[in-house]
Amino acid sequence: MRDVSNDVAIDPYVPQVNGRSRVRPWTPRPYRSIPRSRRPAYHHGATPIEPDVTTKPSFPLKRIPRPWASLLHLAALALAGALFAGRKLAAFRWQPILDRVPDFYSHVSNLSISYMLYAGVGYLWLALGVPMRAIGLLGLALALCNLVYETAIPILNTPDPVDALYGSIGVALGAVLLVAIDRRGMRPAPARD
Repeated sequence: MRDVSNDVAIDPYVPQVNGRSRVRPWTPRPYRSIPRSRRPAYHHGATPIEPDVTTKPSFPLKRIPRPWASLLHLAALALAGALFAGRKLAAFRWQPILDRVPDFYSHVSNLSISYMLYAGVGYLWLALGVPMRAIGLLGLALALCNLVYETAIPILNTPDPVDALYGSIGVALGAVLLVAIDRRGMRPAPARD
């Protein structure tokens, strides 16, 4: 009878020959053994260690934002962030707003979050060439989700229709900015070879 105490467990998914695996461990192949058609294309005098600057990005931008559009987008995001910070920090609260709407900072989180989410995703989608109709549908879906959550779902939330209104205002402000950037602030990306 055969002694099996020293045997190693055999993997049924690996081909075996006389109890040994036929799969060889991976070893790096020399560069010359790679066929020319599969080698990376390097520009004049570059070595495989240097990065190749002629490759295309994996997701090319279809449209390039103009500098004023990028600055306007960043300034609006910073303003929404400052309004959001005003909930907790008195230094970010603006007295003219409090004079007109005393409970503004108790609802501003919905406005700021809705705006930042919609404007951030919408701006990226504009640069990727997504049509404005799809971006508008995203805004409607975001406003509808906010409305349903603020009126019907009491999980981790106190239902408050005023919060839903502020969230819808944030989406509307984002839509105004995205339409302006779509019409005047984007230019087509240069053609690539």
